[in-house]
Amino acid sequence: STLFPYTTLFRSVEAQALQGLRRFDAAATAYDALARTGPSSLRAQAAFRAATLRYQDLHDARGGLASLEAVDLAASPYAERALGLRARCQHASGDVEAAHRSAERYLTLFPEGGMQQAMQALLQ
Repeated sequence: STLFPYTTLFRSVEAQALQGLRRFDAAATAYDALARTGPSSLRAQAAFRAATLRYQDLHDARGGLASLEAVDLAASPYAERALGLRARCQHASGDVEAAHRSAERYLTLFPEGGMQQAMQALLQ
């Protein structure tokens, strides 16, 4: 429908505004909704933003993992950062084995990546 782009734009602006107002839970929920129902061009970004808010601002590692699961981020521009975030969420939620696997995968795929040191630290 012709309203779809406007609805998507509104929902994206709403999520950003909620984040700006420091209403992180509502913002993460809005980003999660975009990740599930928005156009494919926005889904990876929305899922990554939701996961980041849940992990960093809401200290909800399990929620961060759930947000990351909404979209296949491996083929997205967020692949590197999402894999690093996944490892940190897994570690914070107590799943050390999964965190090690994700950190090892990160170091294999992105040996010069920006989270290289953090991933190496997770392996120790």
